[in-house]
Amino acid sequence: MREALKALVVLDVIESLHGDGTYIKSLAGLEGGWPTKARLAQADFDMIELLEVRKMFETAAAFLAAARASKKELQAIERALLPQEAAPNDYGVLERYDYLFHEAIVQAAGNRVLCGIASSLVPLLLKSRRITARTTPHIPKIVKQHRTIFEAIRLGESELAERAMREHLQTVGLDLISEAKR
Repeated sequence: MREALKALVVLDVIESLHGDGTYIKSLAGLEGGWPTKARLAQADFDMIELLEVRKMFETAAAFLAAARASKKELQAIERALLPQEAAPNDYGVLERYDYLFHEAIVQAAGNRVLCGIASSLVPLLLKSRRITARTTPHIPKIVKQHRTIFEAIRLGESELAERAMREHLQTVGLDLISEAKR
């Protein structure tokens, strides 16, 4: 939530006055095309920094999705999971469906601000998937973690979904660190 508020400050939507509170400044930053205001260098970025941001919003998304996901949204999450389970050693399948799995969870969270923040990161998230899908040493472990996240969301277990997502992203981080050391 803290990060979402920071994003709204960057977009000049709210302002925080130390010791006084947080106030709406202008809604203009939310008008058409607002994600373009949060421009990020796509050519070069630090994967660990992106992972830190993912840990902030994807754990919250999993928590909210467990509380809010509709039957249709649960089906969308599972549709992105099933191809991964059918081809648990295929890097190409992981690259494509890993992104769709996480995106479906963000959508199922039912928070338009969160969806907007995530959509502003799409180019970075897609680039990161191209990298991480090729460097993970154990795809079946990632896919199993995806199943655990999905089941927690399906059962409406918000805290379990949040914890499962955090553990999953921790694994991704460890894979990134070990790949960097090679």
